Amino acid sequence: MNFRLSSKTYTIHRPGPLDQHRVLVIADNQNGPKEFRQVLSTIHNHYTEAGNPHFILHAGDAVQVVKKLSNWQNQFFSPMEDIVDYHHG
Repeated sequence: MNFRLSSKTYTIHRPGPLDQHRVLVIADNQNGPKEFRQVLSTIHNHYTEAGNPHFILHAGDAVQVVKKLSNWQNQFFSPMEDIVDYHHG
């Protein structure tokens, strides 16, 4: 499958033709980094047993003030890095 965003194309590969995709969809964690960490911890514990998701989709409302970098760090990236060990780069 190919997904196009802006000028980039992303491809998701399945391990085998009959294998299922594990997709994680999350949303609306703005202004709640403590609660977001709790949700991510629960998700991480589930996926530790079942295998990591192949694709993560965040459906929106990740931060309160989009143009404020500290909101992104405190409300989104730090909780993701602390709990799930996913790193932006």
